[in-house]
Amino acid sequence: MRMIVEIPESQLKRIQEYLDRSTYNDFNTFLLAATENQLLIENGSVVDEKSNATFKRKVIKIEKNLSIYDLKLTEQQRKRFLVDIPPTILAPLPKEIACLEGVDEKDAWTWGQINRIFPMKVAVRVLLKMISSSIEGAEGNEKIFNQVSFNSFIEGCCNAAKNLGEIVQVNEQNERGNRISAALPTGHDVGKAASRFTHHFLMTIRKNKQLDGGLARFKLANIIMGTDEESSIGITDQGLTFALLENPVLDMGRYEKAFSEQEIDFLITHFKNEVPGEFNSITWFLQAIKKGANRRTKLNEALMEYARQRKFDWSDAVIATQRAGLTSRCVEIGLIQRDKKGLEVKYYLTKGGRELLKSNL
Repeated sequence: MRMIVEIPESQLKRIQEYLDRSTYNDFNTFLLAATENQLLIENGSVVDEKSNATFKRKVIKIEKNLSIYDLKLTEQQRKRFLVDIPPTILAPLPKEIACLEGVDEKDAWTWGQINRIFPMKVAVRVLLKMISSSIEGAEGNEKIFNQVSFNSFIEGCCNAAKNLGEIVQVNEQNERGNRISAALPTGHDVGKAASRFTHHFLMTIRKNKQLDGGLARFKLANIIMGTDEESSIGITDQGLTFALLENPVLDMGRYEKAFSEQEIDFLITHFKNEVPGEFNSITWFLQAIKKGANRRTKLNEALMEYARQRKFDWSDAVIATQRAGLTSRCVEIGLIQRDKKGLEVKYYLTKGGRELLKSNL
């Protein structure tokens, strides 16, 4: 539907300033963000300020010039970031990450319910744009804006991911197990979807101040604990690199696969250097498939033996969860593929999976 809108000249000039800064790709993007935000205000959609685990009703806040609904990076924006790189923060230490407590980092498996990596790509892109917006709004202020409100980030990221998920659902034609939208917070129960999305793929703070969630596990972001109830979140060097890489879904509107070859190369190198538990679990998994454990039951048996040798207290349910999560992540980054016939599923190494194994013999 087309509508003619009369905008006062004073407001039009201010909008043009934001367009000139490349905060928005075009006028339509600006108008969409404004419309969505006003609808959320009228509907009263919100998150509890004091608990990022509660997602009920609250007005969405878009920080300064940020459009949380436009995750694309234009070439102009990417070049600007490469010249004027936003400040980063240190990655969390192993002792600060809950899943690494009492475990050698090289043996630490990512929890199976973190079954996709793409949601973390969305998260670091949202965080990059929020930090950039804070820097642009800091004219004349000597403070370094390398972090943003943790609650505002969680809130904005959940809504941006929900909006993106709805777009992807309409456009993708991937089989059920390969759907890019699968881990994004869509569906009728918005609160439940947002809570799951936050706990699995973003970040939460435990009472003992340890961090949970994919962003912490993969060291793409970190928390700066506040002196009061308000903490901040910043992006790490690796998170920034990941955020800046061109993505087929976010930047090109293509929905066949979640990542470009460049992003996959980055993730594998990042896991090898910074997240050894994930890298080692991937190579073990590929080796198990190569040796003939190419069905769910066989993989479960192999994983049970692996856990027994390392004295992991994993139940059958944990084994199944870990196997399913790692399978989905390996499919997502193109290391294995599924061949499904009826209820039977067999797994095969892709060219990328074979090359990874060969390079790490």
